[in-house]
Amino acid sequence: MPVLQEYYIQHRDEGFIVIAVEDGDPTSDIISFVNEYGLTFPVWLDPTYQATDDVFKTKNLPSSYVIDRAGRVRLAWVGAINSANLDKYVTSLIKEQ
Repeated sequence: MPVLQEYYIQHRDEGFIVIAVEDGDPTSDIISFVNEYGLTFPVWLDPTYQATDDVFKTKNLPSSYVIDRAGRVRLAWVGAINSANLDKYVTSLIKEQ
């Protein structure tokens, strides 16, 4: 999450948005996590697992998806995100209009 937070800050003025979806953990734990890491992007709660089950159809967490301006999923990966992969794969998509 710190990597995503940093990348978000660097690219939000270019239209890049991060939306975290948290499923299953108690709200108090999520609030503590958001505060601990200083997250400034939205964190949506999904206590019924609708996003993971119905929308993205994944049981593997963490999972990340890059959705372009037209609403198409352009990239997806499972596991931790690092700065090198964000720079290599996502930055060019941000610049697309």
